[in-house]
Amino acid sequence: MRLTLRWRLILLICGPLIAVACILLAWDYQVQRRQAAAQVVEIVTDRARTSADLIDARLSTVMQSADAAAAAISVRGTAGENLLRMVFSNQVRANPFIASTLVVLDGGEGRGPVGLIQRRGSGGQRASMSTDVMRLLGDDVAWLQAGQTSARGSWHGPLRVPAMGAGALYIYVAPVSEGDQPARGVVAHAIRAEEIQSILIPELRDPIAGLERSGPGPDRAEPPAPRAEPSPEDWSISSAFGPSGFAVIDRELRIVSSRSVSRIGTQLAGQPPNRTFRRPVDVAEVLGKFAGEPAGATEVDSAIGLLPPSMEAWGSWLVHAPIESTGWTFVTAVPQRLVMEPIVTSMRTRAFVLLGGIVLVAIVIAVFSLRISRPIEKLARAVERVSRGDLSATVLPDGRNDELARLTTGFNGMVSRLDEQMAALKRETAARESIESELRIARKIQTDLLPRTFPPFPERDAFALHAVNIAARTVAGDFFDFFYVDGRLFVVIADVSGKGMPAALLMAVTRTIVRNFAAVGLEPAEIARRVNSALLADSADSLFVTMIIARYAEEAGELVYVNAGHPPALVLSKQGGSRLLGGPTAPLLGAMAEEQIGEIRQATAVLQRGETLLLYTDGLTEATSPGRELFGEARLLAETGAMAGEPVRGLCERLISRVDSFQAGLAADDLTIVALHRV
Repeated sequence: MRLTLRWRLILLICGPLIAVACILLAWDYQVQRRQAAAQVVEIVTDRARTSADLIDARLSTVMQSADAAAAAISVRGTAGENLLRMVFSNQVRANPFIASTLVVLDGGEGRGPVGLIQRRGSGGQRASMSTDVMRLLGDDVAWLQAGQTSARGSWHGPLRVPAMGAGALYIYVAPVSEGDQPARGVVAHAIRAEEIQSILIPELRDPIAGLERSGPGPDRAEPPAPRAEPSPEDWSISSAFGPSGFAVIDRELRIVSSRSVSRIGTQLAGQPPNRTFRRPVDVAEVLGKFAGEPAGATEVDSAIGLLPPSMEAWGSWLVHAPIESTGWTFVTAVPQRLVMEPIVTSMRTRAFVLLGGIVLVAIVIAVFSLRISRPIEKLARAVERVSRGDLSATVLPDGRNDELARLTTGFNGMVSRLDEQMAALKRETAARESIESELRIARKIQTDLLPRTFPPFPERDAFALHAVNIAARTVAGDFFDFFYVDGRLFVVIADVSGKGMPAALLMAVTRTIVRNFAAVGLEPAEIARRVNSALLADSADSLFVTMIIARYAEEAGELVYVNAGHPPALVLSKQGGSRLLGGPTAPLLGAMAEEQIGEIRQATAVLQRGETLLLYTDGLTEATSPGRELFGEARLLAETGAMAGEPVRGLCERLISRVDSFQAGLAADDLTIVALHRV
């Protein structure tokens, strides 16, 4: 899409502003996020450590009570019913957190175990027969046996033992030992798993436990109202733990206590990773790292069920603290969403403010860019019209007095001058085309004056003749001619000084004069003398002609010639090689008066059979390479010596090609070559 100058200006200014604003917002968000996360983690970790210590203290009292009772029974050695009831009364009275107490002792030889189970608020029960104790406890007494064989007290659960209380129980079993002898009994205290949270949240006591504590009868207390789930939106950083409470996890990664009663006893190890999130969460791997570790926090995608899914969308922090006395772990979850949402809201507000500021800046820029770009757009449209050839396009001034106004004035003046220059160029082009047309006609006339048919005398088999004339411009000042007079062949080559139309006109005049004087049977020397007189009378002082006039007797091969200041002819031997044929025998024609030129003489030479006479103008020897090197006579002799066996036509064409290549096609002078071969 092609953007106008106005939009480019707006984007050029607003684009970097938006980019800088986004970078600042992102940087500020990351800083605030790190600071908030560090603060929340530190606060919640400290609260988790305090909560774990409270639970640890309460559970420690249960353990200490059982250990003290077991020690008291071990000291007495035997236990009667009064002693047992005293133990029960002391333990229950001292620690209302204990839901029930169990004492089982070996009755001695021939007697079964002596046991007593007492539940809070329901009175005591005693049985002297082991069958009665086992019947009350049920079939699953592996925990009782494990506790009796243990060297010290241990926790067991979660268990379902109706005789010791409703719901899921965790039972601390202390062995009754006498020195190094095997334990002869146990003292066990049971606590309800659901009530562990009530250590920190008293209002979460289970309704069933409340009924048991109230005792039987019409005066017992009414059941407490069902626990209400707190709203996560009501949670604040000042709360003791996460918005969905906490969980206590034992060494085997089972849930000891949780807000959701249905999850108590759930084995977390072996559960498949939660793949709903970016990074699947392996519960066992995450919680397994907490065992034996000091209090701390771990960032995870999922809170492993401690938070509603809607609150886990942004990830969570799992905060843990060890419960030293039991080896359990206190775990709570804090959603990042509740921490980050205020930051996001603040950043959103700031983003809207920045966006509004950028929009305001864009509006201001648009107004000013409209004022600046409007004359530029007018100027651009005018330039486009000019580019299409409309030179009447102008830009009307709008009363401004700035650079754009000066640019508009300059453009209008430039278009006006351009229109005038184009009109003048058209006139000059028309005149030039007229001249070029006339020059083409002149060249056509000039070429018509020169022999055009080759071979020129096909009926003559004693010699072969060929010639080439190449003009440096449209018309040439060189010419060649051959004709018969009284049965004798005349060959003429000439070079008129200068180039262009004056030289071409003088060339035509000179050709006519030579033919006229030769037609009356004059000798070559006399022809040259009379041509000099005629040219001196009719031509300008600055023009002259160099010329070779040769008369050839074909039977004897005799050549009578006059060289009037022209480059010397070459003779190419049939065996190879070439030689110069004499030098000038007369001065330049048309340059000096007859009394000044001195004697005009003619020379004689004989062409042997197989030899070739080569006549040429100075456009051959004075051809210049791009490196300013002349072709020269030495190079000419070498080149023509290698071409001695060539037919006259091929000789001329090869020599022309060689010279053209030497001067890279940039001819500076006319070039004419005539080749006469005696058969």
